[in-house]
Amino acid sequence: MSSPELNNLNDYEHFVSTTIKPWTREQRIALTAGMAERWLPVFESFCEEEEWGDPEAFKQAVQSVWSCVLGQKLTSKERRQHQNRVEENTPHMDDFDAEEAIATSGIIYYALKSCVNSDNTEDTVMAMVSGFEAVAPGIYSDADEVPEEAWSQIRDLLKKELKPRLDNAPPADEQKADELRQKMISTRFMTQDGVGPLPPDVWDAAGLNDHVENMLKLPQALSDLGPLIAQQLESFKQQSGSSETDSKAEQAAQSVWQLPQVQDELEKQLKLIELIGDMTNIDRQQIDALCQKLTSPELAGSPLQRH
Repeated sequence: MSSPELNNLNDYEHFVSTTIKPWTREQRIALTAGMAERWLPVFESFCEEEEWGDPEAFKQAVQSVWSCVLGQKLTSKERRQHQNRVEENTPHMDDFDAEEAIATSGIIYYALKSCVNSDNTEDTVMAMVSGFEAVAPGIYSDADEVPEEAWSQIRDLLKKELKPRLDNAPPADEQKADELRQKMISTRFMTQDGVGPLPPDVWDAAGLNDHVENMLKLPQALSDLGPLIAQQLESFKQQSGSSETDSKAEQAAQSVWQLPQVQDELEKQLKLIELIGDMTNIDRQQIDALCQKLTSPELAGSPLQRH
């Protein structure tokens, strides 16, 4: 594979997408599994150092992805089960300084998705991008972050447009309204008397029926507002954008892209892409041999150096 000219993350996303598009679906799944395998040792080290989390949940999820490479079907239910276990063992950023562990969870999330989606190109690209989040937190999300000023405009738009749409929407289906009302009544809450349903008189309060109606109408109302919100964001972008601002943003993105740890991760990912691209009719023996390489210093994920 020739060495591509990659000046930023956008270039890399485009390169990965065009490279893997002609691959078989199983090769793309193998690429996501390979990414997860590379970062599993880092997650295991985190669990050992912090005495928190169960790395077995991550390992089993990754093994299920490798099984998909070999043709075993992963049902949506099985995917949710694995994802729930992974989420339970994903550290929260408020509790731990563990960007690599969180990024590993993200990689596995996209790997599992790649097993159930017929067109898994985007899932695979996002698994690769998550590897950069491990070594340069925010490298991906910061580029598309919406300024608070823009969100303020969106909130004003919702205040102005949402209520009239709810008021003018057709009445909610009575059967669905009754089902939602019964679900609310049977929901268990924490009260001064313990955990259980709220007293019946709570559900006789004035306005409850209107509340139920609006809850059923809300999805359609928000869907109708989608184009207006997109237009508002685009308008804000045009108003606030300038060539100087765009230039500074581009320079900042390139500076992050050139960080040693990002370039190291890039080199390892390019090697992984080459390895998977050369694999045809993937079997268990090939996977076992590949996994040994993925945990070697040449390809394994590298934890952040903290001071």
